[in-house]
Amino acid sequence: MHIAIDSSRSVPADRQIVQAIAERVRKGRLKPGAPLPPETDLAKTLKLDVAIVHNAYRLLERDKIAETGADGRLTISSRQNVLAPGRKERAILLIDTLLGKLKRMRFSNREIRTLMDLRLLELEERLRNFAVAGVDCTPESLAVLERQIGGLTRAQVARFLLDDLRDMRDPESRLGQFDLILTTPMHLDDLRGLLPRLKDRILPVVISPEQGTIMDLAGLDANRRIGVVCESENFARLMREKLVDMGLPDSGIRHLYIRDVAGLPAFLDETDVVLVPAGFALPQSRDHASAVQAFRERGGNIVTLNYQIERGSLLLVEDRMRELLNG
Repeated sequence: MHIAIDSSRSVPADRQIVQAIAERVRKGRLKPGAPLPPETDLAKTLKLDVAIVHNAYRLLERDKIAETGADGRLTISSRQNVLAPGRKERAILLIDTLLGKLKRMRFSNREIRTLMDLRLLELEERLRNFAVAGVDCTPESLAVLERQIGGLTRAQVARFLLDDLRDMRDPESRLGQFDLILTTPMHLDDLRGLLPRLKDRILPVVISPEQGTIMDLAGLDANRRIGVVCESENFARLMREKLVDMGLPDSGIRHLYIRDVAGLPAFLDETDVVLVPAGFALPQSRDHASAVQAFRERGGNIVTLNYQIERGSLLLVEDRMRELLNG
């Protein structure tokens, strides 16, 4: 693997390795499951201390660009897929098996279609009456919960900020109407403390960036000015911590709250890359559109931060909903 390490750059060598590998993944030159060279081999090739390569590989694992396989080797990760490999194929096989049994019972195609439609309508009606609450410290994460859980299950999803729950006189009465309460692992203990009588309804879900967003973040250059446009101060703080942890200088990171959108033109003048959470588009007024166009024309880049519920968490939610509905 040929990676050029530029000692004149302000980006540390381990981050340059991460960026180079991320770029190969982005362009399809490294596919999911592709093995990475042993640390000692890559260190020898790049004429670097093996500790630098070791740290680069640790960063690749942390950012979920790579993962350690059963054989102990580091490979390009495929864990960001929402659906497990082969799941669609297994579903088709089950459908074919069911259709074969119904045919042997002498049901016609029209009868099978009618029965399926009626059953699906019944299930959707039950799900419409199934209430899910999402609780987190940022509206950006709550938007992910609402979009993905509501889109996949058709269940009603209500959003609650953790700080708002803390300010409620009786939060248990407010959330007692919900069949399932979802939160992120970092808030699980807090929520159980606020809702002790509802703790059996609380389920933690892990939200992480999609593969494309991981690649975009890993490829950010420390020499470019980064701006984050978002709704909440908590999200701005978490993104700043994430970017600094990735090796970007804190002084080069700015943020703009959507409520302060009047300042967008000046904000764009002072940034080179703008990060925007999915679902929070930049305003489209004439003045703002002109500022965005000028920003792009001078080489500015707008990156959409796409997050999703990790596959394992999504399966747990589906299993819990199935248990509750059947019960």
